Amino acid sequence: MKNKRKKVAVIGASFLISAMIAGLLVAGLVFWQFSGSDQSFEKLGDKAFERGAYAEALHHWRRAKDLTEFAGRLYEKMGTAYLKLSNLDQAENLFRKALQASPGKLSIQMQVIRISLIRGDLGQAENLLSKLMETHGASPLVMVLSGDLSMLKGELAKGETAYKKAVALLPGQIRPRLKLAICLREQKKGFEAGRMVTRCREEGVTAPMDLMLLADYFILADDNARAESTMLRAINAAPENLEFRIRLCLYYRSLGMKEKAVTCLKSLVQDWPDNDEFKMQLADIYLSIQDMAGAEKLLDELKQRDMDSLGYNLLMGKYWLLKGRYSHAVSFLKTALEKTYSLVSAHYLLGVAYLAGSQTKLAEQAFIDALMLDPGYGESLLALAVLNYKNRHYMLASQYIDRFLGIDSSHADAWKVKGLSSMGEGNVAAALSAFTKAWYLGDISALIFLGQGFEASGKRKEALESYGDVIEKMPGMYEALFGYARLMVDAGQGSQVLAKIDRMAKVKKSSAVYYAGARISLELKEYDRCRAYLDQAMGQKPVSGAFYLLQAELFQATGNPQDAERVLIQCTVEHPRFQDGWLRLSSYYVERMNIDRAAEVLELALKSFPDHPQIMGNMAWLLLEKGDDLDRALDLARTAYDRMPEQAWLMDTLGWAYYHKKIYSQAEWMLAQAEELVSGSGMVQYHLGMAFYRQAKLSEARDKLEASLACDDLRAKDREAARKVLAGLNGKPDPEEQNPFDPDNESVLDPMKMPGMSDEVEDILQPDWSNLNPEM
Repeated sequence: MKNKRKKVAVIGASFLISAMIAGLLVAGLVFWQFSGSDQSFEKLGDKAFERGAYAEALHHWRRAKDLTEFAGRLYEKMGTAYLKLSNLDQAENLFRKALQASPGKLSIQMQVIRISLIRGDLGQAENLLSKLMETHGASPLVMVLSGDLSMLKGELAKGETAYKKAVALLPGQIRPRLKLAICLREQKKGFEAGRMVTRCREEGVTAPMDLMLLADYFILADDNARAESTMLRAINAAPENLEFRIRLCLYYRSLGMKEKAVTCLKSLVQDWPDNDEFKMQLADIYLSIQDMAGAEKLLDELKQRDMDSLGYNLLMGKYWLLKGRYSHAVSFLKTALEKTYSLVSAHYLLGVAYLAGSQTKLAEQAFIDALMLDPGYGESLLALAVLNYKNRHYMLASQYIDRFLGIDSSHADAWKVKGLSSMGEGNVAAALSAFTKAWYLGDISALIFLGQGFEASGKRKEALESYGDVIEKMPGMYEALFGYARLMVDAGQGSQVLAKIDRMAKVKKSSAVYYAGARISLELKEYDRCRAYLDQAMGQKPVSGAFYLLQAELFQATGNPQDAERVLIQCTVEHPRFQDGWLRLSSYYVERMNIDRAAEVLELALKSFPDHPQIMGNMAWLLLEKGDDLDRALDLARTAYDRMPEQAWLMDTLGWAYYHKKIYSQAEWMLAQAEELVSGSGMVQYHLGMAFYRQAKLSEARDKLEASLACDDLRAKDREAARKVLAGLNGKPDPEEQNPFDPDNESVLDPMKMPGMSDEVEDILQPDWSNLNPEM
């Protein structure tokens, strides 16, 4: 998909540039035609234009334009200068003024049409061209322009006819032949196109604008080396031509040659220090290569002059995305969309920002908004497929990925998503086919999923072979090591796996191999070996936060909780942006019933990650556990639920927060949703039973509380509380307890003063503290 889109972008840019270049040729002829004027200001402007000082030329021509006798031609010259400076609005305005002075002049009419082509306003260009054809239909230059329009409209056969007519009328000119060769190449007539280009090169392509067209041809022919060298020849021949240098930068970027693009843009920024567009492009590339220092310097400069522009807001959105400040990214991207709602890429980036902040519903809507504007926007299709796969909506994921593959069937990642969605639907055969295609497209990691597919279909031998192939070719793919080890351990051959990893570690001292060895050793309770792997990896600092979490697991497994605590604290110090480190440290204190310390850890985490739903949800759980600040607990739980609405533990947390705030009907509704997702959870059923009890729905309360007692996950104190409530419901109340439904009893709705529960500390469904996926 990426290569295809890049090529389309390059081809489109090629013809837009070609159209502009052709216009500049006519402008050059105009320049020489009038260079002999006796007007001193006009002469000064002409000389400045000749040496590429377009701004200076405009300064002189403005001073001369009051001479109405020459106003038409001066407007035309000024319009041409603005074209050189890529200011289309000013150029068009001046060309139209020139037409008022010389209504029938062909060169000016053609320039206006070319500007329409460059802007992509094909309807206006076609309307203007049709009028021009009525009076100048036999002009070969008009035929070339007609070919350009047809090419941009995708009418290749029509474009070929127009170019052939121009070639016949201009047999000695190279430009029409090059354009015809490009048109033929687009129609897969490679032999005829190649022969024509060969003849042109034999005659000698030397004019800068012709060289740029020749570069366009080489781009279409996938001859990148010749394309680059030809563009460099054009730039050397016309160093003052800004468009050529911009074109080269875009070309480098389209090929992913970011270092060359940076060098090219740096030179443009140096030569044109007041051009904010160049700075924005350079900052964008810096962000793409994560050169944050370079990007920050440029963004600071832009903030002083251009902070309200669309480009600046887009860049700041990307910047905060990379910095992990997703709410900031959302703010800037929304501002960009307020300026230009139709900007598809901004909707997509907004979706990425929401998704990174775990606001899945908002992310989904942003991706859909992008598709509403451009139904074929591949990035959004792929994102929606992945999002629905993660939400276990496998059928919908398959539909999105099929649409994506209909646009680009050569995208390996898309085939992997297709395979995973098929696995989710239970169609193992389709999954194996999709993973195989991803593998054939060059993605070795697809073999991991292929191995999982073989496992699911009971083909253990094939699964081992797939995992083994990955290990041999990419030893750092620890997921393959895990899959391989799992099968070997099941077959009683765990020691062989560790021996294999030992050999791999000696050959390639990879942190991923060390991590895999340590993880597998820990699962096999080979603690000494696990410690040895961790010592080897952590001796080569810096290491990722995942190693600290694994080391803490080792200490806990070997009965050293204090060392585990020390390592987890060290993780948060050395990797403050590693969210799982904060969550695991808080979990450590929760397991030891040190709720106050766990809350302190999450308070610190919230300062760095104020929008993280799991941190917010866990903090709400701790506040409810402590009985502190119930209003804040409700706010945190509600916000976390809004961003992760399909998590049962967040539903339960929010429902229990409503319960504590005495909003029992809302608590019942939310807890009932949680029960649908985790029907076997004793904690959820206990909470739902208590919500029924508070609303005097005694039969429902009895059913849920009895069901909760049959579950193993209900804590002892909550089990005792449920039994006491059930005893009252079954006609065996404590004689010292008041009637919970006595209307004269003002304390009846106080959740902390329920019958038989005066010493109760309310509990909620504990979050999935263990759901921490290490990031290598």
